[in-house]
Amino acid sequence: MNLWQDLRYGTRMLLAKPGFTAAAVLVLALGIGANSAVFSLVNAFLLKPVHVLNPEELVGLYSRDAKHPDAYRAFSYPNYQDIRDNNQAFSSLAAMNMALVGVQEGEATRRMFAATVSSNYFSMLGVKLLKVERFYRKRKNPGPN
Repeated sequence: MNLWQDLRYGTRMLLAKPGFTAAAVLVLALGIGANSAVFSLVNAFLLKPVHVLNPEELVGLYSRDAKHPDAYRAFSYPNYQDIRDNNQAFSSLAAMNMALVGVQEGEATRRMFAATVSSNYFSMLGVKLLKVERFYRKRKNPGPN
């Protein structure tokens, strides 16, 4: 019986102070929404398994910086091509590099991060391209064309 009395008393207090009630509901809604959003991101990026072909076989290959032995850096594209063409250790090699690019939206241009990848990047991962122009071998060499 005490539970019903407590609920009725709580309801009367909330109705007596609508400003406090609105603030409490708003704070709770924002807290729950933020918590749900953060969990969705953590779930998508950290908890779900990677949907690529043989994820346990993926490795990263980097060049060691001679000036800073504890630092690593990416290969140049010509070095990547040499390693790929003379590769005897890996079943496939693909290149990826993060770049800062400009994306035009109407009159404004925003800077965004983009991954520049080799033509075999998605096929090596076993991922199908959906609404993207297919990569062609003739376009794989960087240059003005």
